[in-house]
Parts: sequence; C-alpha cells; structure tokens
Amino acid sequence: MGCGAEHVALSAPPASAPPAQRIAAYEKLRPLPAAEAQTGIRGAAPTSVLRTSDTLVLAGGPRVSQAEDLLPVLPKDSDTARVAERSGSRRSTASWLTAGGFALLAAGAIVAVSPFVVADQGSTINLEPIYIGTGLVVLSLPVFLFSGAERRAAEDDRASVFESYEPALRQRLDLCENGGPRPCH
Repeated sequence: MGCGAEHVALSAPPASAPPAQRIAAYEKLRPLPAAEAQTGIRGAAPTSVLRTSDTLVLAGGPRVSQAEDLLPVLPKDSDTARVAERSGSRRSTASWLTAGGFALLAAGAIVAVSPFVVADQGSTINLEPIYIGTGLVVLSLPVFLFSGAERRAAEDDRASVFESYEPALRQRLDLCENGGPRPCH
C-alpha cells in the first residue's frame, strides 16, 4: 500500500567514529523544536495558538513524517527503535484494513443491487443477493473501525518516537549533553 508521505533517507556514523564526525552528524540530525506558536487576529482580539506538527524537522533540513525513517540513526536495540518499527507496521496494517473495508463495501453494494439490474420487468426479485450484499456492507464497518484504531495507534507511536528521538540519537552517536554535545567516553 502507498505510504502517502515521502520517505527520508538518513545515516549517521558509528559510535566509534571520531568525535568531530559524530558531533557534526548530531548537528545535522538533531531535531528542531516541535511546537510553533501562531498568532493572528480573531474578531477584534489577538489570538495565540500552540500547535505541534506531524513531522519532525531536523536541523540539516529533512522533514521526517514517518517514524521508521529514523531507524538508521537510532540505537538498534532501543525502545525508540522498536516503537518506530511498530509505528510503520501499524500504519501499513491500517492501510490494508482500509483497502479491505472499501473492497467489502464495494462488493456488498454490487451484490445487493445485482438482483435489480438482472431482473426482468415484472419478475420476482431474488432477495438472497440483497441480504448477502447488505451483510458485506455491514461487515465493512468494523473493518473501518479497526483501521481507524490502528492508524491512531501508529500516530501515537510516531509521537512517542519523535519525543524520544534526541536522547536516542545522542546514545547512538555516544554523545552526552553537558553544555552542548560532547563525547561521553
């Protein structure tokens, strides 16, 4: 299924790389602030709204909208990496469930109207296809509900990954934060 958003290819040097190389990578891969304030005028009063983005903007310019794109720059055995993988899996599952729901809906509608399309003028209409088609349409509803729940879970996972990304990146690069990134060892 299509992802809907472009993937971003990221890479980082190993923790054994020279400190200058790791610090330079951190400076390109570190996240920019996730929230931005928007101000405007509503009616006669100025308003200010704080909103968070569905993308993680990195200092080097890339905009990451899919948590699994961060996997190459996360520690492989970290909780953040596991949640990033799960986010991608859940998003894919939600896409397949949505497609399945639409297939059930379309098939049900076609089956339900088929007796009216093939019936001769004045003949008795066979009700079985109508019942079967209606059943397929009704069956599509829980599929759509499960799809929505899975999509929301994927979005929650993505938000969790975006929140824990910077400490995980520093761990991956073996950098500590003490007045700026520096080698831990």
